[in-house]
Amino acid sequence: MTDETAKYIRCRNCGKHVEKNQSIAEIFCSEECAETFTRCPNCGKFFPAVNKERFEGFCSNECKTVYDDDGIISSNNSLTEDEEASASSQVESQAIKEE
Repeated sequence: MTDETAKYIRCRNCGKHVEKNQSIAEIFCSEECAETFTRCPNCGKFFPAVNKERFEGFCSNECKTVYDDDGIISSNNSLTEDEEASASSQVESQAIKEE
């Protein structure tokens, strides 16, 4: 990799390439991107904020069917052990933050 390409990162939300020093904590490429995208409180994925209204607070229909209103995985879904562990740790982290 050359020094020229090392100066840029690709925004994981909108896909634009921006200089590293222009990114906001390397999560969003710009303030506009930060206003456009949000992080799902259930699965942790970044998604277009407009979907939050469309899917009633969830990032997608898939997320909505997997998680119930409390952020706990619904019992009628078959998830891998890794997915269950990830969701469990997210719920525990949220509970710690709320305390």
